[in-house]
Amino acid sequence: MAGTNDIPDLFILRLIGRSGADAPIALPQELGVEAMNIDWYKAPIGRKRGGSANVPLNGFMATSVVSALARYTPLTSEGSAELWAVESGLLTVMRRLAGSTTWATVTLSDPIQDHPEDVTFAQLNGKLFMAYNSAVNRLHVWDGTTHRRVGLAIPSGAPTIVETGSGVITDNRRYRTAVTTQVSGVTTRRSELSAVSATATLTGENATATLVGRPNDGETHWELYAASDDDQWATYFLIATTIISTLTAVDNNTKLIGGGFGYPADSGQYTLPPSAKYLIADDARLVMAGAWETTGGLGYTTPSPRRVWWTPVLGSSDIGDDERITMVTDQRNYLDVELDITGIGGPVIGNIYVFAYRAVWKLVLTGLDDVAFVRYTVSRDVGCIRHQTIVIAEDNSGEPALYWLSHIGPYRAGADGMQYLGLDIEDIWATVNLDATTAVGHGVYHRDKHQVWWWVATGASNDPDTKIVFDVRLGIITETANLVRGGWSRGDGEQAIARCSVMFSKIIGVSMTRAVIPYIGKIDGTTPRIWQCDTTDLNDAGTAYRAYLKTRPYAPWGIGKNGGLRRDPFLLAKSATGVVIEMKIDRDYGREFLTSEAFLNPVGSETRGTYKFEGQSLAQASVVQFQIGDAAAVSNNWVLDAVVIPLRSEGPR
Repeated sequence: MAGTNDIPDLFILRLIGRSGADAPIALPQELGVEAMNIDWYKAPIGRKRGGSANVPLNGFMATSVVSALARYTPLTSEGSAELWAVESGLLTVMRRLAGSTTWATVTLSDPIQDHPEDVTFAQLNGKLFMAYNSAVNRLHVWDGTTHRRVGLAIPSGAPTIVETGSGVITDNRRYRTAVTTQVSGVTTRRSELSAVSATATLTGENATATLVGRPNDGETHWELYAASDDDQWATYFLIATTIISTLTAVDNNTKLIGGGFGYPADSGQYTLPPSAKYLIADDARLVMAGAWETTGGLGYTTPSPRRVWWTPVLGSSDIGDDERITMVTDQRNYLDVELDITGIGGPVIGNIYVFAYRAVWKLVLTGLDDVAFVRYTVSRDVGCIRHQTIVIAEDNSGEPALYWLSHIGPYRAGADGMQYLGLDIEDIWATVNLDATTAVGHGVYHRDKHQVWWWVATGASNDPDTKIVFDVRLGIITETANLVRGGWSRGDGEQAIARCSVMFSKIIGVSMTRAVIPYIGKIDGTTPRIWQCDTTDLNDAGTAYRAYLKTRPYAPWGIGKNGGLRRDPFLLAKSATGVVIEMKIDRDYGREFLTSEAFLNPVGSETRGTYKFEGQSLAQASVVQFQIGDAAAVSNNWVLDAVVIPLRSEGPR
């Protein structure tokens, strides 16, 4: 029977995050002051995060850092997924892990000039598009068999024309050429039209045209177009298609109309996509933003750091729709913003978001061909610090949402508008190195665990060295200021030191698994590493790490009153042979620390149990906090369900 000085036990039944923003005693009931290397996946109090495992890197350079990663699914089957990697020390190739545990080397059509950590990828129409600094104003693509420049360049010269007296043409004509690729007789890509030839004055003659300046872009055929002064050279009609090995074609058409489809003289339907910095894809088109280059060139679109481009919808012509930009006078596939673009994200609820460092715009589809998007300003104060931090995920209601890192911390946008997420990690964010010269941050969405993972550079580091994790199901919108509280934990140790990240198959093999987990380009000096994360391993590729949580301060006896423990505290947890959980009681904000241990060994075949913190003592305390978890770095895992603290009152202080 309880004594007269006994008071109700303190039950810690649920924690939903850590917070370093509030005065400790003012923290909301379900927040703690720290959650290190833990999450709340099927764990009311906390679960030690999963470990990490090395991915074999046969063929990589001995000294390098894996600086960018991508997942590519070339076929309809998820089992055909490939992992792509970019090394910092070898900029002429990329590596691809496809259908086995052996890496293949892909020689780039144009080498990466610098900043391999800034290579971005997007998948569309069975192809892997990639944006990087290549010293040419062209986007690049892996089409499933070949790495090449996107689209087809224009023949560099106007065709030469020779008039003969054996034809039937009486007309004044000018000629242009284009190159194409054909697959099984079907045209799959086409270039823009070349420069215009000199006028051929034909009187009962024909004209032999010679292709000049083929671009050597993988073309298989070339086309000859002719225009007449009958309509003031307004339309060029296709009159011949010739295999690329034959450089001449003959025009002996009495009339041009009906001789083949035509293009206006200023067509612009096959303008080449630029060397963009940032890529995303929706269901039907590729969207590009920013630019590595500053000048265009023949047939190239003019690059700009403040421009967004998009390709026509797939199926609009069935000839390279994913590899061209339309620049027809009344249909231009681009728009500009006022500031240099730092990233692009989406689509989320049909919208695409464009970011500068301190601005956000939303692009909304119009459903019109001539103006595909209209732009709305979302913010003029907050933007995005790096494209690689932009993540498509969900909010706490399961609705789609876009997450990113701004210069003041994490934000999201979705059904409830734009929301600040970072109040609970402002203490961590104060250490972030926004001037990091390599990578200030990057992130992924671990959908199976409902978690957004970000890695950020802190202190003087120029690469990410700290991990912050947001559980999208636990973050709750507050009633004031549209803030989101809860859901945050942090990570340290070797898994936090990573230059890049991607979601990829949990098990690598001839057929890749559909279940995906985070992969990172691990920084280990100059030794290339790729790690799988959130594995069943008990450590990070052999290195142990420590996990623990620390609760908010409690004054369970009442303000100004003292108390202690009535008997030993106990823990409800998942059984785990050999696992020891330490409880450290912090009395009165560091005046005294008391430690004890609970052993999670099962007695029989039970999977969960109640475990006592033996020999714990506490007296004359007014405020207490509890740190629970590993006493030091150790190779183990654990899941905690609840903590019960039996209390007794000792009266006023």
